[in-house]
Amino acid sequence: MRSNTLYSYDISQFLGADSFGVLLNTANQKYNEAIWRRYADWGMPTDDTEWVQGMKETPILVRASILGPDGNKPQRSTEGWNVYKGSVPEFGHSFSIDQDDFKMLRKRSKLEGTPFENLMVDSLIQNSSNMLGGIHNELSHMVLSALSTAEIHEASVDGGKYDFQFPLEKGHKLDVTTMWFNKDGSANEAADPVKDIVDMQKYLTDGLQLAVDHWKISKTLLDKLLAHPKVISACMARAEFRNVNTSLQGSLLLTQDEELAIIHGLNIWLFDVIDFKTRHEEDGKPQLDEPAFDPKVMVAANSQFKPFTIKCTNSIYRDRLKAGPTANTALYSFVEDRIAVLSTWQERPIKNIVDFGLQAGPVFRNTHDLSILKVQADK
Repeated sequence: MRSNTLYSYDISQFLGADSFGVLLNTANQKYNEAIWRRYADWGMPTDDTEWVQGMKETPILVRASILGPDGNKPQRSTEGWNVYKGSVPEFGHSFSIDQDDFKMLRKRSKLEGTPFENLMVDSLIQNSSNMLGGIHNELSHMVLSALSTAEIHEASVDGGKYDFQFPLEKGHKLDVTTMWFNKDGSANEAADPVKDIVDMQKYLTDGLQLAVDHWKISKTLLDKLLAHPKVISACMARAEFRNVNTSLQGSLLLTQDEELAIIHGLNIWLFDVIDFKTRHEEDGKPQLDEPAFDPKVMVAANSQFKPFTIKCTNSIYRDRLKAGPTANTALYSFVEDRIAVLSTWQERPIKNIVDFGLQAGPVFRNTHDLSILKVQADK
């Protein structure tokens, strides 16, 4: 790291090479329950840069412009993330602490009576946590997109759209006979979701002989499903109510938990409810993304194994470390032994830049025991 002229002596014990990794791992701990981990495990890092399940025809360009071969990672605020070129997609971002930030920390130190070096470390941990959160959010976004559509399907900030389609088994993408919901999301009263689900479960297990046992569904779709008139009627028909004014709407008589209990009593499988939201950056401001898990589909899956492995490509940073000693103004670290982090200092003007990057993407372990059921008409 940089010499101690800027800091008091004590800061050096926090920002040595080993301690730098400890700080990053501490910042990463809050993401031990990141949603992507419910559906995927890390694969072993390799030097292979292609997704193993087919060659994509177009590169994935998501939420950022194309970078040149030696282009710097875009500077980020504490929110947002981006994806850029690569066979296995490479994504990342960075933050910096510049002269104005140092002056503000020095001012806070005098006002609060807190040692400057402590504020410096706190800033590093907080910003690192935000950057690592963006990495985990991108992994979650890719995993949930692949899970619900068998595609990595993104719209980039600059307007380009590129897809990677996984080779889902033929006939495993299905539509209900009558869409439960119209294009605008309103209920189609001609549809019968309860009957459709029961019939589809029988078809998947008996007809296609899939080892599936539950439904993955977005919270948005579940809320609409439980409010569907035919679903309410089916639940009301099974419920026993006394001294109830039957002229009241059924939705006023049953809670969602009661509806779910009745629905599962009709031999409908349990629901794995997914509620996940992310944001990207446009002109330095966070913007809400389209849902990662498609709210127009239900996914039949097997609860005994995770559908994905996260394929990782070795970072070029490892090769740099093997090449020999680095300047004392540079620190390298690998969070979870995969997410590459580089902290560097520039002197004119003085600035500490911390880069975070990962080259990784989800790979299906088994595309046979998975089926996607579309229940809402497209816009």
